[in-house]
Amino acid sequence: MYLVDVTKDNDRSGEGAGDWGNEESWDKWAYLLLPEGQKPFKTDQDNPDPKKNPQKRYLLKPGSKVIFDGVEITVLESGVVDAIAIKRTADSKDIPVGSATGVIRPYEPKKVTALDKLDGNLEGIAYWPWKLGTDKVITLNRSYYRDLVLTSKIGPNTKGIQADSKTGFDSASRLLERFKQATELFPIYFTFEDSRWAQEQFTSLSSQSKGNEAQSICPTKELCTGTHVEISSNGRAFMLIALPSTSNQVSAEDLTLAQARAYAIAVQQFQFKETTHEAKASCCIADFVPSWFIQGIAEFNSAIAISLGSDEKYLNFRKKLISDLKSSKLTVKDIESFLTANDPTVWKSKNPQLNSAIGFFVIESIISAKGLNSPMQILAYLALDNREATIERFLFRDAIEVRVKTSAEDLVGTPFLGVTWDQGISNLAKHIYTVVNS
Repeated sequence: MYLVDVTKDNDRSGEGAGDWGNEESWDKWAYLLLPEGQKPFKTDQDNPDPKKNPQKRYLLKPGSKVIFDGVEITVLESGVVDAIAIKRTADSKDIPVGSATGVIRPYEPKKVTALDKLDGNLEGIAYWPWKLGTDKVITLNRSYYRDLVLTSKIGPNTKGIQADSKTGFDSASRLLERFKQATELFPIYFTFEDSRWAQEQFTSLSSQSKGNEAQSICPTKELCTGTHVEISSNGRAFMLIALPSTSNQVSAEDLTLAQARAYAIAVQQFQFKETTHEAKASCCIADFVPSWFIQGIAEFNSAIAISLGSDEKYLNFRKKLISDLKSSKLTVKDIESFLTANDPTVWKSKNPQLNSAIGFFVIESIISAKGLNSPMQILAYLALDNREATIERFLFRDAIEVRVKTSAEDLVGTPFLGVTWDQGISNLAKHIYTVVNS
């Protein structure tokens, strides 16, 4: 009895290096399923012995039974006539493959090893960022503690928010724990009816308010969702948080999404404090960091915050972004042109949904190829660049291409992401197009 994945090629290369053919650590197209009562064969414990022939454990004889994914298959007889019985025992669900093959670990999609290897692995790219992110937040929940001091303001017509609520803040704090963060937060929560009130509150706290921040993130009741963050000189984070609502009642999930998104933007701005770019750090890093990158990190943080322990919620979050992009009917060239623009006003002029959706899939891809901290590491490299950012001097591109030495003998180093800017953007554009149209 075999479990077959028809989406994979029959690639058996490398099996001679330690895989006898049925171990899930070696990604392949099919696995033998273990009959009930049989001890699994493991390479590190059972050396292949022609006399013992351990592979016989996987042969089914009359009376042998395999149960997998809610289906029970029993061999009734074998000889002149072979007969089996097939019975459904439960609703089909995604269950650990290891329980059937004898390998004690769940099935996990193939990992992406580099940014130029995105093609053909949509499953792994949709799985590993969620897995890495949720594992980190859940693990740190037991040991990591950041004393976030909240001074919350809630609109008079905005219902469903507790002043001490911080689920989304805590989640994003754990996810970004390696990077500089604010410790004192001043969130201002509001729905459309409280827009004028929210602007008054923000203006009283901000040193750089232009008087239109609330309206820019909440122009209508239908489009009232977004965040504007300002970092003060003493490390405080002032947050305008616009929230969607039904009868001004904010849902717990929308609040968690908004908090995680706002905190991720604040942390990004914090990376530029005490650098030559500090003047822009308080509010305006979008003048030299692509809006899609900023919003992409924020969207990824919010997706993780609501999907701890549930990849289904993460996938549903992705589906909404895919739907937003599908309606735009973008070609590969459109996406590539959008990503390669040097002028920040190009990104700022686009609708927030486009920046958020494209940015999310860029960040997801970078994390798949380079690890959970890699997007923020790019910002850290950018913060260390002392040159002034201009259209001609595109510092973000340089941060993407920064060279990292892998050894003392490596005098030149390789680009941090393993590819040049042009190569990376080309690969990302093709991947995003494939995601949207697959």
